[in-house]
Amino acid sequence: MSLKEKEMSEDTSHIESSIGRMPINRPNQKVLKVEDESYSDSENSGDLFRQAKDSREVRKAQETKLEAGVKRRLEILTNLGRATKDVVIDNIKFSLRSLKTREMRDTIKAVALLDLGSEQAFEIRVGTLSKAIYQIDNQPTELVVGENIEEFISEMDETIIAYLYSEYNKMMADNKAKYNFETKEGIQEVIEDTKK
Repeated sequence: MSLKEKEMSEDTSHIESSIGRMPINRPNQKVLKVEDESYSDSENSGDLFRQAKDSREVRKAQETKLEAGVKRRLEILTNLGRATKDVVIDNIKFSLRSLKTREMRDTIKAVALLDLGSEQAFEIRVGTLSKAIYQIDNQPTELVVGENIEEFISEMDETIIAYLYSEYNKMMADNKAKYNFETKEGIQEVIEDTKK
């Protein structure tokens, strides 16, 4: 590199481009370097990687994996008491199922957040049916109507919504009676059903 090229490369008050050399009107910049003596790459980096790896291994060891049998029993218990019912209207089968506690809570919270007043009862029906209808003509609801099932139900005739909701309520009443633990016979029946 020639002396002139070296001077031009160190001179930051000009910009070199294909059209020429242009001066920059700015004050000289100061470059400050601070040496961090508390950190040394060679000593600390190995320790940090080792600590991270040890932490990851400890977390993995703490995780408990469920055996297949245990996992299956938990699935059965979480669906224990879940009722289903097929309702046919004009040759279209709507498959209903009872809601889990979380699903019902989410529905009630969503409706409570809206300031609906007199429309609240209608929205509870729509919200409940949007979670309770899981199949239409043996096809998953999302496949038949898309992601927005609430809009689909809202566009249905009022008599259809009322009928589906009344059938849902009948299913829930039957299910509640089935799991009523007031008698020894009721308890035995539940035990026998869960063994199946």
